[in-house]
Amino acid sequence: MVEERDSNKRERDEKRKDRVFYSQAYTEAPKRIESITGTWQELINGLLGIWLVLAALVGLAGNMPTLVITGAIIAILGFWAASVRNWGWLHWLVGILGLWTIVISFLGITGDALGWTVGITGVVIAILAFWGSASEKR
Repeated sequence: MVEERDSNKRERDEKRKDRVFYSQAYTEAPKRIESITGTWQELINGLLGIWLVLAALVGLAGNMPTLVITGAIIAILGFWAASVRNWGWLHWLVGILGLWTIVISFLGITGDALGWTVGITGVVIAILAFWGSASEKR
């Protein structure tokens, strides 16, 4: 009789452990989803960096090594920021490079159409980078 109660108690304890395990799994799932979301800003910045490189290489910018280097750095840092979490300095660095891209459009070394394209691209990069920095989990 005592052994039967002990075995029943052990079974109940095992079931409780399983419930605790599942409840922890369900509470951790939203955290994993939150860590995945929010990377869209960085991915778009990476793509915009590639766009800047392509715009310079296709001939829209003529001989623009500054734009190629800036776009390549934005692309690398944008994709890198999308792959890691809680590195706010990457967002800030991409945001500063976005502001630099805006400055490039006002220097007069690009044509009118490309100047507008580079300027608008820089604004979008800066907004997305600083937005990603503000929404980063601390």
